[in-house]
Amino acid sequence: MARLSEVAVRQQIAVKALILRPDRRLLLLRRPRGPSSSNPLKYSPPGGVVETGETLVTALRREVLEETRLEIIINSVVGVSEWYVPRYNSYYVGIFYSCQLLNSSAEAVLDRENNEYVWASKLDLANLDIMHGSSTIVEHFLASPNPVQIPK
Repeated sequence: MARLSEVAVRQQIAVKALILRPDRRLLLLRRPRGPSSSNPLKYSPPGGVVETGETLVTALRREVLEETRLEIIINSVVGVSEWYVPRYNSYYVGIFYSCQLLNSSAEAVLDRENNEYVWASKLDLANLDIMHGSSTIVEHFLASPNPVQIPK
């Protein structure tokens, strides 16, 4: 099998928001089924690819706002993951940030890239099909006794 460095692969930097509510539920978005959908029917935290000239934090805020219409407070980096999407011949390096909602009573309004959202607890994860590149970080994040400091 060829190494990724030996084949023509597009490399992308992605940012993901681990938005945790005070009740320890994490926002996950689900992609629809369809020919243009990446990771169809899989759940993952909101986020996406960093565009040329963008900082990581600017890209994260933009992606969350585009996908959910939610504004966030970014706390810190909590993990890095790598994954390959054969459909796009793309290799991604994902940087995951702990976040919270700027307005704790705000509700997500989804864009066309996603067809469902859930606020998932640690126990809910067993019943959700989470994208490979996100699953380990999401599981560890929710299993942590204190993943972020959330104001009461």
